[in-house]
Formats: sequence, structure tokens, C-alpha cells
Amino acid sequence: MSQQFNDGSLSQYSEDMTTYTLEQLVQWRAALERKAKEQEEKERAAKANSQPQGGAHSKS
Repeated sequence: MSQQFNDGSLSQYSEDMTTYTLEQLVQWRAALERKAKEQEEKERAAKANSQPQGGAHSKS
């Protein structure tokens, strides 16, 4: 009877760890995607600032 209880506990533990690990992976992926997006925005802004701008900013 104790073996049956242990198998059930192990199965529950395995499910809990799988759920926890999956949640951690989802959070990690979301964090990586946020960082990648921030980096792309920084690069875009740096590129825009390095290009010469005409119009009202140019002196005649």
C-alpha cells in the first residue's frame, strides 16, 4: 500500500515540476523577447540619430 502512495506522490511531484519548468521557460522566453525588442529599438534610434536630417534642422 505504501508503494502505491509513493507512486502517486512521485507522479504528482513530476507533474508539479513539469508545470513549474514550463512556466519558467515561458517567463524566460518572454524576457528574452522583451530584451530583443528593446535592443532593436535602441539600434533603430541610434541609426536614426546618426543619419543627417534635413528640413528645419539644417542651417542656411
